[in-house]
Amino acid sequence: MHESMEQHTASKAQWHEAMDSFEDPVDALGRRDMPRCRVAGSATVTTQASERMGSVESRCALLEASTTGLTCRSRIAIPMDTQVAIELYIGDEVFRLAGTVVHSTGTVGGFKIGIELTFPPEDRPPASRE
Repeated sequence: MHESMEQHTASKAQWHEAMDSFEDPVDALGRRDMPRCRVAGSATVTTQASERMGSVESRCALLEASTTGLTCRSRIAIPMDTQVAIELYIGDEVFRLAGTVVHSTGTVGGFKIGIELTFPPEDRPPASRE
């Protein structure tokens, strides 16, 4: 399945660059800290196995995206605080992301899942010695 949650994860800079190309902002700093965009796409969300549950894979419809998170509609509930790996399909692009479920709310056709994205540490050049 997935070798690790971070191994194939897009960097924060790559995701922010992609977000800059999306249009159709929703609630551009109305009640939210970060502007969100409606983006036509889908995702495969895979939970990390834990003591509470084994690994589960769910195909989801992407509802909204921001630089810090995603909202998807899933047919299954995914508990809060669950670590997930995400393959996000938008047009011809595939983004591999990771995150933590911050809400799972019942809705028509399944569950609205909010995911806070996490990114691998930024590559930094070594400090110079003086």
